[in-house]
Amino acid sequence: MKIIKLYFESPVHFGEKRLSESKITFSADTLFSALMIEAVGLGKEDEFYQLASNNLVKFSDAFPFIDQYYYIPKPMFNLKLEKEDENLSKAFKKLLYVPIDSLEDYLSGGLDAYFERESFNLGKLALSEKVQQHDFKDSEPYNVGTFTFKENTGLYVLIEQTHPLLEELLENLQYSGIGGKRNSGYGKFKFEILEDSDIEDLFSAKGNRKILLSGALPKDAELEQALKNASYLLERRGGFVQSDTYATNLVKKQDLYVFKSGSTFENSFDGDIYQVGKKGNHPVYKYAKSFFLEVSV
Repeated sequence: MKIIKLYFESPVHFGEKRLSESKITFSADTLFSALMIEAVGLGKEDEFYQLASNNLVKFSDAFPFIDQYYYIPKPMFNLKLEKEDENLSKAFKKLLYVPIDSLEDYLSGGLDAYFERESFNLGKLALSEKVQQHDFKDSEPYNVGTFTFKENTGLYVLIEQTHPLLEELLENLQYSGIGGKRNSGYGKFKFEILEDSDIEDLFSAKGNRKILLSGALPKDAELEQALKNASYLLERRGGFVQSDTYATNLVKKQDLYVFKSGSTFENSFDGDIYQVGKKGNHPVYKYAKSFFLEVSV
């Protein structure tokens, strides 16, 4: 198990329904698509697809880190708190992320939810005004939602193993940027790939429940078993094809509904890379492979 830490050097825009909004994280699918664009530029798209399809390159969604503390989405469990307290229960419900090294405390209901909410400070959201230029027309202003990370904060991605091609693509991607509005300079980062013995031990452990750490969709043959005793939310993945060679006009991808990271399962599944293009000049893929952390509850 390895960690890719991303340190952002510019504001980021990770898509929401409105251009004027931004999330603070991005999905494994967003990373896959960005890396695939870099692979196309190098003529290595088939090699990268085969690596990902055969699980030789497999990664989680991107999650926050603050200094040496790594966070994962709050797992979808019904917890029994150590103290019966209405305000504490509300504080637990409002948590979006929990430190991975405090996961055992969270599962036992002993996490200090008040402290975690107060200390979870990654940076700040902002609105940036841009101007849309039209030929022979007046310029039109519009707002873009951005997020700027504080010093010693950023996002990390878990990978089961690294590969020379993955590292080459990341080297290129750091200058291109990830997320939206990259032509405005957003999403540029520096990265490092680390090993962490504590996280390695955590992922080596076996348990009776699996926490999903990537937006994923089981194959048809896996779906029935995956749904048994599962606690999950679904998330729609759509958007437009980000390729200059796909079509002469902007084309929407087919929508795909995936289990959201933080969903929990009794049975694991692999998931797949799905074709979501329509009638374009090349395939368009949506990465929906699973990345699980096993725990005992």
